[in-house]
Amino acid sequence: MKARHEFESDEAYRDYLRTYFAAMAMQGILASGYTSEYSSIQEFTRAIIEHADELLKQLEDANP
Repeated sequence: MKARHEFESDEAYRDYLRTYFAAMAMQGILASGYTSEYSSIQEFTRAIIEHADELLKQLEDANP
């Protein structure tokens, strides 16, 4: 994982974190075997992004 100082802006760092957490969410969902809960790849992808966004929000709320 890259460090904050490796990015030119907070937005670039946040985009990186969003992608990183989305990958982690996807890995967790795939490992848990709950992929059958999603009727399409689009629904699955939306769920992954929602998980990543929620994690970022929680981290930002915890560290203002």
